[in-house]
Amino acid sequence: RPNTMAYEVGTNGTWAFVCDLAPEDAEYDSRHTGCQFPYVNKGWDDPTLWEDGDCSLVYSQTEGFKSYDLKCAIFVIVGIIPFFFCLSFLKNSYDTKKKNNKNTKLNMMDRCYCCISMLSLGNSLASIDCDQYAGRFPSEVHSLFVGIGVSSTLIMMVWLTKNWIVMIVGGKSKKAPEWLQHSSRFSVGLFIFGEVICAVLEYAIGSLTSCDEGNGAVTGCYSGTVNGAKNGIVGIAIGFWSSLAIYYGTHIKTMLKSGGTSDTEAKKIGNFCKAIGVCAFLGFAYKCMTITRIGSAQFEVPPCTFSWVSIVPIMLTFISWYATISMRPTPKSRAKIANTPTTTTSSTVD
Repeated sequence: RPNTMAYEVGTNGTWAFVCDLAPEDAEYDSRHTGCQFPYVNKGWDDPTLWEDGDCSLVYSQTEGFKSYDLKCAIFVIVGIIPFFFCLSFLKNSYDTKKKNNKNTKLNMMDRCYCCISMLSLGNSLASIDCDQYAGRFPSEVHSLFVGIGVSSTLIMMVWLTKNWIVMIVGGKSKKAPEWLQHSSRFSVGLFIFGEVICAVLEYAIGSLTSCDEGNGAVTGCYSGTVNGAKNGIVGIAIGFWSSLAIYYGTHIKTMLKSGGTSDTEAKKIGNFCKAIGVCAFLGFAYKCMTITRIGSAQFEVPPCTFSWVSIVPIMLTFISWYATISMRPTPKSRAKIANTPTTTTSSTVD
């Protein structure tokens, strides 16, 4: 079974986890602990402590994973910093608008700060047990935290792309076309359902179907059908917005020339739009690759060795930091907030 910890004792009497890199000439006596991820037998490091049926340790307590707690702490600290920065940006924005008797309703930039805050918070909570080697909370809870971070990123992508398209095609009224309005609202709902709600559903449904091996559900296992289906649907939506971002980012200079926008500003907006489009396209490609999981049960893979690299938290941390730095308020942006009219059309902020 993919989630069962398999041990082998070599000719020198030491225990080792079964890995593909095991020496071909060694003599092994394969044994299985029956422990479910992430638990292991207390004889993991010392074979003299071996006790059949014991599952009292987790990976983070074994000799080869002593640095795991430090790794999680680093990811939590580095990941949570953008959260506090964005809360500060939100407070400054609110204070500036209130001081100048302006509408305190969240504008586009404020909403982005909210998304970055949720991305940072979700990523940091998941990083408390970033690889789930310590069993600090159930797999579905970890998946929920990651889903909050991912959905926040996708929602920010939709809002920014929509806002830029409105700047290009909205005319003097800055009103979003009806197709764009409906697309953005539908996509936001889809991303919340797919990345947050389905993050829990795929484990719940898996425990009742493909992950039940007759003796109860296997921990750390989720339904590949639910996961693959929701990734396919979410992937199509990401691909749609990726195409829009790349198209309008490429053509923005020509489209804005008649509107009096400077070449420098148009180029900056266009580059930002294209960058988001390319990143979204990579997300689209990944989502499409996971469609092959349909019809299977997906298990947590037992590690052979400790690694400081964990792709998902590193990726989410990078995005949160990059977005925070890129959208930090400047004296010019603060002045713009202070001079913003007290009424804002709903088409540019929904």
